[in-house]
Amino acid sequence: MSEDGEVTAASCPESESRRILLFTGAGMVSRSYQGLLRRCLPEGRYEVWERNSGDIEADVAGAAEICAEDPPGSVVVVAHSMGAFAAEAFVRRHPDRVGGLVLLDPSAELDLSAPTEDVAALSSLPGRHWAGRIPVVRRFLRDFRRYDCDAAAVAALRVASSLPDVPVVVVTALLTRWRSGDRRWKEVQGRLVAELASAHPQGDRGVTWEFLVPCGHAVMWWRPAATAQIVRSVVDRTRG
Repeated sequence: MSEDGEVTAASCPESESRRILLFTGAGMVSRSYQGLLRRCLPEGRYEVWERNSGDIEADVAGAAEICAEDPPGSVVVVAHSMGAFAAEAFVRRHPDRVGGLVLLDPSAELDLSAPTEDVAALSSLPGRHWAGRIPVVRRFLRDFRRYDCDAAAVAALRVASSLPDVPVVVVTALLTRWRSGDRRWKEVQGRLVAELASAHPQGDRGVTWEFLVPCGHAVMWWRPAATAQIVRSVVDRTRG
């Protein structure tokens, strides 16, 4: 698949009906997650949705098309960073498809009264001309432009929908347990966990909160084995 493609698929035996559908983080592409996915489901199927479609509704529709023929409850949705917005939207719109949800250090914008920094400001930074030619920077800026819109779309869905009765895991990455930045991030993630639990049929029992310490935001590179173990634990509990 080309760097600008949207979906990467892996073949599997006919007997393996479970599937992992992963939504990428800002600036990431499918190969950023290949090592992690092979650890999670070595004999199964997985797809990486790179969120090139332009908006969250198109992401949800594209992901639903991928999973249209899968047995009910056989898809484990995994998302990293900003991909959590599209993943949660997919799970809420297509609950019958989903067997589990794992959010890897997810973006969690719960206060929409304070918009994120305008990407236009980033364009004024020194070196912007050459930086925009670097694929990863270009992809990051493209994705980041969607941040507020994606967050608002998910916030609206939360008002009108609930989560399916499937395992939900939030994985929070912290470099330390004492730095002020880590403490703030833990608070943000804690609010997201509470929000998800309020929408889950089992409440707090339906949502597990895991920590990886020390770990940077790119959990699939910092702690690949631990991350894969968490995802695999959810895959093993699916109905597919």
